[in-house]
Amino acid sequence: AVWRCQDCSLASPLCRKCMRHTHQDNLMHKIQRWTGTHFRSAELWEVGTYILVRHYDGEPLCDTLKFYKHYLEEFEVQKDATEQMALRRSASASQGGGDRQDLNVVHTNGIHHLAMVSCRCRGPDQLPVDLVACRLLPASFHRIRILFSAQALDYFRLCNLELKASAYQFYQLLRRLTMPMALADVVDLYNEFRRMSRLWRWMKKLKWAGYGHNGKDPMNVGPGELANYCPACPQPGINLPDNWKDDLNRAVYQRVFVADGNFKADHVRQAKPSKDIWLSEGGGMAPTREEYFAFLKIAIERLTVAPCENTFRAIMNALLASSACDITGLVGIACARHGCYAPNALVDLFKGEQQKNVDFALLKALETTRVDPDQGVMIIYDIACQYFVHLHERIGNRLPTGLKVDRAIGLFHVHAHKDECFFRYATSFIPDAAVTIGEILEPLWSELNAISPTVRTATLAHRVEVIDDSACDSNHKKMLRITKVLCRRHIEASENLANLQQYFTELSEAAGPQAVECWKTDIEDAEARRLTDPKAMDIYAAQVAD
Repeated sequence: AVWRCQDCSLASPLCRKCMRHTHQDNLMHKIQRWTGTHFRSAELWEVGTYILVRHYDGEPLCDTLKFYKHYLEEFEVQKDATEQMALRRSASASQGGGDRQDLNVVHTNGIHHLAMVSCRCRGPDQLPVDLVACRLLPASFHRIRILFSAQALDYFRLCNLELKASAYQFYQLLRRLTMPMALADVVDLYNEFRRMSRLWRWMKKLKWAGYGHNGKDPMNVGPGELANYCPACPQPGINLPDNWKDDLNRAVYQRVFVADGNFKADHVRQAKPSKDIWLSEGGGMAPTREEYFAFLKIAIERLTVAPCENTFRAIMNALLASSACDITGLVGIACARHGCYAPNALVDLFKGEQQKNVDFALLKALETTRVDPDQGVMIIYDIACQYFVHLHERIGNRLPTGLKVDRAIGLFHVHAHKDECFFRYATSFIPDAAVTIGEILEPLWSELNAISPTVRTATLAHRVEVIDDSACDSNHKKMLRITKVLCRRHIEASENLANLQQYFTELSEAAGPQAVECWKTDIEDAEARRLTDPKAMDIYAAQVAD
């Protein structure tokens, strides 16, 4: 017994035959062989193990495969006997793979060299399908020489999402796991690995969206069909009753979005751009390029001199971005209540954060998240005082008919504006805005900024896929824990409600009924006029006599 496995739990030394039989279904384990002085690295093909590609439908082992299996076992038994005789004579025997053709198989613990046994009794194009059914993805459909295990591709995707590891970093890890002391001798499959990781990510999204079962064409995916969205935001036809419009408390059905720009997720212009292959373009968080560019070509851009004198230096600096970048960042829309990205509303910036970029993202968010005009919508944006001045002139004809659009500035950013903006746009003074995190996109950007540098020099298609996957994964993780979080928040809100009601009652009694009635009249009048005349909200400002 001169063979041992490094991956088996409680492994003991085995002979060649036992090692082959115990690892016919554990093809990716790494083994070693005793040379008489030390254990050397070995491959499972040396003990006669091979990939037996069973048919995925019908009889798994056809007569041809049964013959191959029986023939190869008889061939290996002779080698088993030869090794045992050599060991009895205390002589080292060199094992070989015969004239079988080896494959490179990429797995989570390194790159393996294995033989493959298959048959073409059901057609020459059946082999790739049989391999996929065995959770092995071929890097080509003809003359297959490289396989990637589903476990390795899944593991890389999770490393990319959680550890922010690039494809290059992950492949370097595989090289070290394969031959720690001779990295240069490991076969270079980096380009194949990048290509297969893209295909694997694409296939996973198609599967999660029901493709393969719903009869739809995977090559013709609709806008946002591969993305996921917030399960808690009120969406007619999804999580609202048919008679929701009869509810007198209509404010709870209002949709609240946050818009913001991100100048960290830029992209370096390629000196020699390669041909991009786009997989399901427009199916996730990013829109189709054709639709986006067509909108930008005819969009209206009106610079606004708002009463607020803030210079918005971040945006001005972004306009001066390096000429080395063809994309200077992103602008996105997310639901303000729960922080979920809106499908098709994560768009590229080319010259700073322009109004037309945000306009397009807003229109796509309204479309893909199924906003009903009777719901109304509120947009929280850190420069809302400027952005909304000419909103209806720019895209009023594209907004859903009858949709009421409210606006606000998050409590963090509003304090960087003039004092007037605080009373006119802070969520604290807007009816039905409730307690809302107007900067909820900032923590989402911090996660995205850790992964966007890994595709800063990638092709544009690859960049979009990685960023899209990260955004979808962010929404997915929120779905997993949103029930517990909302239940906990409901308990906290219920406990605070009684205290706030008591405080309000005491304050009203101290002010007196006459003052309260006067204030109520003034506030209701200001709130009725605030959308057309923001200055009406200045009544909240301190009135100091000269």
